[in-house]
Amino acid sequence: DADSGYRGMLQALAHVGMLDAQPHQAPARQRWVRMRTGYRREEGAVLAKPWKHFDPVAKGEVMAKLANGDILCAPEDGFIILPKETAVTGEDWFFFGVGTALPA
Repeated sequence: DADSGYRGMLQALAHVGMLDAQPHQAPARQRWVRMRTGYRREEGAVLAKPWKHFDPVAKGEVMAKLANGDILCAPEDGFIILPKETAVTGEDWFFFGVGTALPA
């Protein structure tokens, strides 16, 4: 697994004198998210709330509202990726992604 590989690299670096031989903590588990859909800002569109990168979103939750009254809802449980509230019309606004299994 990734933690074993990380510890092995630290031990190898300590063995050749590039790190102290003290035990090091493995980094926190990484989150793997696969981007599904990108949204570009339309004139008059607003985010449903001040989203932050990797905020979770539930299936059916409103992500944004368009000027014509249409709403953008999460198609499944997932995450908001790289929201840019200050995006101008036509720019990347935010992305929707879903959690995936860790690669082997």
